[in-house]
Amino acid sequence: MTSLETKIQFDRVIGSKEQVRILYDLLISRTHSISHQILPTYKSHKEFVLSHPYLAWFIVRSYSEIVGSFYLKHDNSVGLNLIDQDALYVFEVMHFIKSNFDPQPAMPSTVPPYFYINVAFSNVELKKILKKHKLMPLQTSFML
Repeated sequence: MTSLETKIQFDRVIGSKEQVRILYDLLISRTHSISHQILPTYKSHKEFVLSHPYLAWFIVRSYSEIVGSFYLKHDNSVGLNLIDQDALYVFEVMHFIKSNFDPQPAMPSTVPPYFYINVAFSNVELKKILKKHKLMPLQTSFML
């Protein structure tokens, strides 16, 4: 799937050997992380990808260059992992999600009726971009 205006391409993750490697390389290159404190082994990463843990998962490319990935979870949360916090890429990902997916049905105290993006506390640049796009911050979480 491609956005013709900006040549942003979204490749659905199906678990091919190439995709597993790309996603691992992206994981290694992350500056900000929420989901892990210690980098998983390639083998455990591969098992994770092949388990298809997300509602949808995409690799994001710009003019064939890999710029990041994003996933949608069953609780309507969005994991957005970009190599560079580029406002255009963020906007294109948000537009792609809104144009191609509907939020999962709401469940009180579990699933809100809207998509929401989890952002690492340290990712100041992404927070600025999201605020610029008029997204409202919901909460700040702390690890015990």
